[in-house]
Amino acid sequence: GNWYSAEEPSSFILPDDEHGKANGSDCIEEVAAVRHQPQTAGSHGPSFYGVGPQLAMPKPPPRPRREAPQRNAAPDFEELGEQVSAGKNIFIMPKRPPRESDCYALDKDINACTSPNEALELASRQSKIMDAANWANLFYSLAHFKKKGPDDFTSFDIKAHRLWVSSCEALRPHLSELTARDNSNVLWSLATLDGKQEPIFVESASALCISGKLAVCDPVSISKAAWSLVSMPSRDKRLDFF
Repeated sequence: GNWYSAEEPSSFILPDDEHGKANGSDCIEEVAAVRHQPQTAGSHGPSFYGVGPQLAMPKPPPRPRREAPQRNAAPDFEELGEQVSAGKNIFIMPKRPPRESDCYALDKDINACTSPNEALELASRQSKIMDAANWANLFYSLAHFKKKGPDDFTSFDIKAHRLWVSSCEALRPHLSELTARDNSNVLWSLATLDGKQEPIFVESASALCISGKLAVCDPVSISKAAWSLVSMPSRDKRLDFF
């Protein structure tokens, strides 16, 4: 049925030609015929709001292609030192370089040791495959053995071990390879073990402060390094690092 009543045709009378006004029923039939025609976007005909042209929806412009940002490789520590001396801001947190799977396994083995003797013996057996991070973890574990061990256990017990000197010598060539965090952990470990008189302590402090690593340390590592350097007995050497 029609959607209009019989009393409403007069409201649809539209001008037709120069002879006057067209019959109302003819206009209604014409509008209904047009309304039932299939419409496409952009065609003229009844729109959603009634009689009128159907407006075509414009297509959005194509999105520009986004290229992946290029990440610059972390500069070496000599370049970092030059940037720090030039007053430039550095927002780089160096990470450990890629490591061998055996080195990752050694980290777990060192952390699983239950005594300093066991940790030092493990390092002695695996010294040929241990990398810089492994040696840093070894000294960090030894410091925690001293802090969390029994009351009668002192740092002298660790430094009197027959493998203490050889472990310090094995760490020395890896100091330049340590990250800032590992280097500060080594420095804190040596200070905790009362090893401030050891030559490796001064060399570790130099590797951390003079090479520019300290400029990219996290706050916790900086606090560990500061606490370790304050306890250095030589005042002149301490001022050089600060």
